Amino acid sequence: MTASNALALDETLLSETSCSYRALGVELGPSDVVKNTHGLAVARLRALPVRRGKYWYYPRYDGGRTLYCRSVASGNDIRKYMHGDFQDWVDEVVHPDLVNSVKLGVNRRTGRLFSIEHIGRGRMRMLVMDGAPGRSPAVVCRIDNVGSTAAWADDSNWIFYTKLDDALRPAELWARNVDDPGSEIMLHSEDDKRCGIVVYANGGHVFSLSSTPEVSESAEYRIGADGAWIRNVLINRSCGLLHRVFAVDERDGTRRYLVRHLDSAGVQILSWANERDLDASVSMAKWSRVFGGTPGTALTDVYVVSNHIVVGMRADALPKVGVIDMSSAGGIFMVGPDGDADDLVGVRVVDADEDGSALRVALEYYTHQIRVIDYRYVDGKSVEIPFDMEEPDISTRFIATREYVRSGGVDIPMTFVHSEEVRPDGRAPGVLVAYGCYQSCLDPAFTNNWLELLQRGVVIVYAHVRGGGEMGSWWHEQGRGINKVNSLMDFDVCARYAIESGWVAEGRLGAATASAGAILVASSINRNPGLFRACLLRQPFVDPHNVLRDPGLPLVATDWSEFGNPLEDQRAAEMIRSYSPLQNVRAQDYPAIGVVLGELDSRISNSDVVEWVERIRSASTSSLPIYIDAMMGVGHGCGDARFELAFWERELLNA
Repeated sequence: MTASNALALDETLLSETSCSYRALGVELGPSDVVKNTHGLAVARLRALPVRRGKYWYYPRYDGGRTLYCRSVASGNDIRKYMHGDFQDWVDEVVHPDLVNSVKLGVNRRTGRLFSIEHIGRGRMRMLVMDGAPGRSPAVVCRIDNVGSTAAWADDSNWIFYTKLDDALRPAELWARNVDDPGSEIMLHSEDDKRCGIVVYANGGHVFSLSSTPEVSESAEYRIGADGAWIRNVLINRSCGLLHRVFAVDERDGTRRYLVRHLDSAGVQILSWANERDLDASVSMAKWSRVFGGTPGTALTDVYVVSNHIVVGMRADALPKVGVIDMSSAGGIFMVGPDGDADDLVGVRVVDADEDGSALRVALEYYTHQIRVIDYRYVDGKSVEIPFDMEEPDISTRFIATREYVRSGGVDIPMTFVHSEEVRPDGRAPGVLVAYGCYQSCLDPAFTNNWLELLQRGVVIVYAHVRGGGEMGSWWHEQGRGINKVNSLMDFDVCARYAIESGWVAEGRLGAATASAGAILVASSINRNPGLFRACLLRQPFVDPHNVLRDPGLPLVATDWSEFGNPLEDQRAAEMIRSYSPLQNVRAQDYPAIGVVLGELDSRISNSDVVEWVERIRSASTSSLPIYIDAMMGVGHGCGDARFELAFWERELLNA
C-alpha cells in the first residue's frame, strides 16, 4: 500500500500516526515475556526483570526508546527497579545493538547472550553478544533469517536456532559455535509443511519440537564421542501423540523425563517417563501420572526448578499457577492472590529460574495494574514485590464480572468490564472484543487503549469463544478446522447477549478484533445487518477462501491445521467459502468500519483488505463510512491509538 490509500478521519486528529509500544522482556523459558495477549489493546508496560546468575536483565524506557539493560544483582535492589530508580544500580550496561528485540537468551555460565530482532516483513535476525562484565557487550556474530526461538547448549559456545523458509515457517534447525563461523550445521529439516520447529533448553539439555495442533515429534541433542551433535528422537510423530518433553537429572546421575500430553479425551496430562519408555506407542502404560487436568482445568506450561515442578494451567477460563514438590506427595499448591477482592485475576509465571530459590508470578487484572509476588520454595510463603506502574489518574473504579451464555450446548464465558457507575439498564455503549483462533486467550490485562472509553461509560465485553484456549485444548478443538462454525456461532450469540443482558444499548454495540479474529467480525456483519454500529479491525484476514488455496503464501500450510485444507478437503472448502468475508458481501446495511493496516505486513495482504472495503462500499445500503488508516514503515500487529480513539469517538460515542 501507499500513503494515498490512507483515508483519514480528520487530519488534525491523525497528523501523528504512531506504532504501538511493545512490551518486551528477557526470556529463557517458553513463557517469560510480559506480553499483551489481547492483540488489540497494547499498553506501555515495563517488562519485569529476571535474574540469571550474577545479573538482572531488564528493559527500561527512556525518551520513547526501549533500552535493554543488564545490572549486577545485589541484595534486594529489584525494588529500585520496580520504582523506576536506576541511579544507584551497580554496573548497569545498556546493550546498544538491541533495537527491536523480541527475545533475549542468556548463557548463565559464559555470560553471552542472544537477541532475536525483527527486521521487517516477518523476517528476523539473531545477534550474539559477548557478556563480559563491566563493559558494553560486543557483537560476536549475526545470523540472518532466523525463527523466533533459540537456545544455548549447556556450558558451551554452541547455540541452536531455527531458520525460516519462503513461507516464513521455521522449517530448519541449525547450530553453530559462535566463535567459529565455519561450524554452522543443519541438524534437522522439517518436510511436513504443516509443521514448524521450536527449539528450547531445559535442565541444561536442548530439545526441538516439530508440531501441528494434532501431533508432535520431540528430539534431544547431545554431543557424541566424535564431537558431533546427535539428534535423538524421543517421541516420534508416528505415535500420534501431541506432547512436549522436559528433562530432569537426578542426583544419582539418572535422567527422567516429564511429558505433557493429551489423553484420549483431549485432557492435558503430565507424566514421568524413563527414556526407554518414551516410545508412547509401546510403553505409555509405564508412565507415572504427576498431574491430570479436567475439562475445566487444563495444563499449559511446565517448568522444572529447584526440586519443584511449576505448572501453568487454566481454570475457570483464567490462567493459574501451581507448584508440585518432587520430594513429597503433598499434591499441588496453588500460587496466587490470598483473598483477593477481584475474582477475575490471572496468575502468570514471570521468572522460573531453574537455579533460583523463588518463583516470580504476576497477578493480572482487567481493572487495574498488575501485582507481582515471589513464592519461596523453602517455606512456601509469598512475598509481594512493590511494582510502580505509574498508575493513570482514574476518577472512577472499574469492575470486571463474568457471565455465561449458552451456544451450541456449551456455556461460553463473557467478561464485562465497566466503570462502577454503569448499570445493565440498556443505555451504555459497548465494544465486543473477540479473537477465537490458535488457542489464543483474552486473559486479564489492564491496557490504556480502553481506558478513555471505560471512563466515558463504554462497556468492554470480551467474548471467550471456542477456537481460543480459555478452557484448554478441547476449547480450541471445538473451534478449529471443520468446527470453525462454532466460533462464528458463539460470536453471534455473545453479541446478542451483550444487548439482551442490558449491559449494552441496542444500536450502540461495536466490535474490535485483529488479524485472523476478523473472520468472526467481518463474517458476522455479513450475516447480521444492523447488529453492530461500528467495527474496528487491525490487519484483518478477510479472504481465507483464496488465501488458503495458495500454499506458497506465508504461513498458509501451517494455517490448514487451524482452518482446514480446501485443496484436499471438499467439506472444508465449502465451509470456508460459506463464511469467507470477502466472498459474502451483499447489498444490505453495514456498520461504520475502521481498518488499520501496516505497510510492511507480511502476513495479511493489504490489497485483499482494500478489495473487501471497496466491495462493502459498493454494496452497503447504509450511509455509514469506512476508514482505512495505513501506517507506513510498520508490519503485522501494529496499532494506532489516536486513530482508534477518534474512530470510537465519532462512530460509537457520538453516533
